Amino acid sequence: MPVNKNSFSRYRIIDACLRNKYHTYPTREDIIEKCEEKLDCKISLSTFEKDLYAMKNNPEPGYYAPIEYSKTNKGYYYSDESYSIENFALKEEDIDAIEFATAMLQQYKKLPILEKYASAIDKIMDVVNVRKILNKDEFTEFIQLENVITYKGNEYLETIINAIKETQVLIVKYRAFYSTKETVLIIHPYLLKENKNRWYLIGLNEKYKDISTLSLDRITSVEAVTNVKYTRTSFNPDEYYKYSIGMNVIKGKPKQILLEFAKEQAQYLITQPIHESQKVVKTTDTKITISLKVHPTIELISFIQNWGNHVKVIKPIELQNKIIEEYKKCLKLYKG
Repeated sequence: MPVNKNSFSRYRIIDACLRNKYHTYPTREDIIEKCEEKLDCKISLSTFEKDLYAMKNNPEPGYYAPIEYSKTNKGYYYSDESYSIENFALKEEDIDAIEFATAMLQQYKKLPILEKYASAIDKIMDVVNVRKILNKDEFTEFIQLENVITYKGNEYLETIINAIKETQVLIVKYRAFYSTKETVLIIHPYLLKENKNRWYLIGLNEKYKDISTLSLDRITSVEAVTNVKYTRTSFNPDEYYKYSIGMNVIKGKPKQILLEFAKEQAQYLITQPIHESQKVVKTTDTKITISLKVHPTIELISFIQNWGNHVKVIKPIELQNKIIEEYKKCLKLYKG
């Protein structure tokens, strides 16, 4: 019998319970309570037992999950610690469940917590709608999606999120870019931030008593500890990144940046602003000038360079000179 959207949702919750490193060997009562909490409905003992049997034995969904019961710990666990139903490829019948979940997200995407992910929700919905028209082979033949590179470090997300939630200190082994040495850092975690498909951990670095940003793909191990007192600060992510493009933050007041674009190329920026402070301040037959109130970070400089001869820095003069110097360095590469 094909898996329906309700049982599929329960399987995912059961799977998450069995993989929770901070609550090992959950009892059936623990799992049922979590299902009821997430799905906002009553789950009977009979339903729970059928779900476990289906996950372990049924060809549909075909997980053959290695679920065992520990008499010593009086709870359930995976005998294979690396196992997860998330490792399974999506089946045709799972499309219905995804469609249902995405439709729910569509209803709430204007809420502040989901607003930033509205475009991602729309993209998922587009894929689901197309898959209802095309079969698997046709979808592969007719539709080509952008490939998103998966970076290392995503395996630490669960540990870090739980540490932030439980206000626990993290011991992080980290190897910075352009370094062969591994350093051990004590981090009081405040935020996980995603930028250009990479995840970053932001927290108080105990050694420097200041905020540090760590790329998860440079982390070699992370462990939450309870024997170090967690330090709270007045860190506010919205204020911290208010005047930054990208992940780098410069202390002090932001700069008023004026950039002059060729009119045709500027249309792209008008429809997709690079920062919330962006404003069009001047328009001519051939040029459009935009203003930004941001820090002149390396990401901003890289953005300007990407536009080549289609953009000119009007002010501040320091940023203009920086761009000129970067172009001079580029010319030297070709002059030999």
